[in-house]
Amino acid sequence: MARFDRTIPPGGEGKITLRIKTRGYQGPISKSARVYTSDPQKTIELLTIKAFVKVPIYLSNKYVYLTGIADRKITRTIVVKANEKNP
Repeated sequence: MARFDRTIPPGGEGKITLRIKTRGYQGPISKSARVYTSDPQKTIELLTIKAFVKVPIYLSNKYVYLTGIADRKITRTIVVKANEKNP
């Protein structure tokens, strides 16, 4: 989501606010936004947000799929790890 000043006078300053939703992400993420200007030297400026999303519980796989032949044992292993010091 972005909020910004629509008009900025020549030589003036403006404000751009970028917000990203981190739900479902873990680890490093990077998101970019293009800013279009009337400056003939630089008509497009790229803004990039980089972050590291820490989650309280780490799962090695988001989903577990079990497929196989009937009456046969099927196993899959995932790692569940607490990232906080407290249980």
